This record gives sequence, C-alpha cells and structure tokens, in this order.
Amino acid sequence: MNIQLLKNIFSLLNTKEKRKLKLLFIVFIVTGIFEIAGIASIAPFMAVVSSPEIIQDNHYLNTIYMYFKFVNTNDFLVVLGVIVILLLVFSNAITAFTVWQLTSFANNQSHTLSVNLFNSYLFNSYEFFLNNNSSTLEKNVVSEVFRAVSGVMLPLLLLAVKSINVL
Repeated sequence: MNIQLLKNIFSLLNTKEKRKLKLLFIVFIVTGIFEIAGIASIAPFMAVVSSPEIIQDNHYLNTIYMYFKFVNTNDFLVVLGVIVILLLVFSNAITAFTVWQLTSFANNQSHTLSVNLFNSYLFNSYEFFLNNNSSTLEKNVVSEVFRAVSGVMLPLLLLAVKSINVL
C-alpha cells in the first residue's frame, strides 16, 4: 500500500475525526488483548479437564483452589469453565463493539465526504455544470464516495485491527 495514499486518506479527516480514529486504535489494542486472553484461556482449561491432578501440581491453580476452599475438583472445573466461557463471551462482545464502532466511523466518513463533495459542487460556476454531466456528479456524490470508503478506508481500518491482533 502506498504511504501517500494513506496520507491522502488521513488528510480528508478533520481534527475531531482524527481524534476519534486515534481512540479507535486504542480500542483495537484493548480488543486484541481480550481476544488473545479469550483464546489463550482455552488451552489451560482443557489441560485441567484432561488431567485434574494439574490443580495440585500447578502453584497458581492450587492457590486459587485453596483460597476459595473448593471441596472437590469437579466444582473447581465448573467454575473454571464458567470463567473461560465468560471471558470468551466478553471478548466477543468487545470485538462486536469494535466492529460496530469501526463501521459507524466509516459510515460517518462516507456521509461527511459526500456532503463535502456536494458542497464543493454547489459553489462551482455555471460553466462547470455545463461542462459536466449532472448524473456523473450525482454518481460521484452518492456511489463513488461510498465505494471509496467501503472499498478503501474500511478495509484499511480492518487490516489495522487484524495487524494489531497479530502483533
């Protein structure tokens, strides 16, 4: 991807939108952390389910087991399973919230760019409208802006989210 293209896209944003985008990137990082925690919690849980004696061998699990005064390992496994499920549900909820915010941001950008383009057309001379087909201008305002946002900006933001998760 061309760095100049990214700079051009970023230059279309006003100060408030740039701030919101920076806040979204912080949310992306938090989302990535929770996704990793949710996925990483499955393997230890499965290890404890397959070998319950790990509870006694592992210092951390044994400390939790003793602190909450579990009577048997089955109760501990149920609680551990509920915690893992809650962590996965919470991770997915944060991911859904992030995708919703990202889509909302992209839709708002589509609206803002359409309005800005429409306004720039409005303040052109009469000669501009004589030289340009009105259906082409309308297509630019309505569909081309949408294509630019949904075909370039949104995929770039999604790529950024996934890149953060990979890191």
